Amino acid sequence: MIELKVLYPHKSDKDNELWGLDGIEQARRYKNTNPDTDEAFACVYDARPNKANMLPLLGPQALADKVVLKHHLMDTPPTKRPKTPKAGASSPATAPGRRRSTGAQTTGAKRATAAKKSPGRRSPPKTA
Repeated sequence: MIELKVLYPHKSDKDNELWGLDGIEQARRYKNTNPDTDEAFACVYDARPNKANMLPLLGPQALADKVVLKHHLMDTPPTKRPKTPKAGASSPATAPGRRRSTGAQTTGAKRATAAKKSPGRRSPPKTA
């Protein structure tokens, strides 16, 4: 049985440590409730920017629970910056030459097709 956990770059070391301990506990519980399981693994993928501190409580807890702890380093994902519009730029919905769609607008061809399919209420013909 393998329990996977990712240590997140935007979380504190304490939060990540609790998350890792939760993974060790889940692996232990699974192993204890399934007697056919030979080993239980807690695989921790470390996406934290500073990996110098391997969260000291994880190793001793894994030993006490008889869970094999594997620590895998991963690159820290790039942080996403919120997109801010450039000064004077228009959004795609209001760009020059585009109409803002309200969802209720239809072309004449679509109205004609819808009218043929729907025997319901129809608008009176337009007069000049």
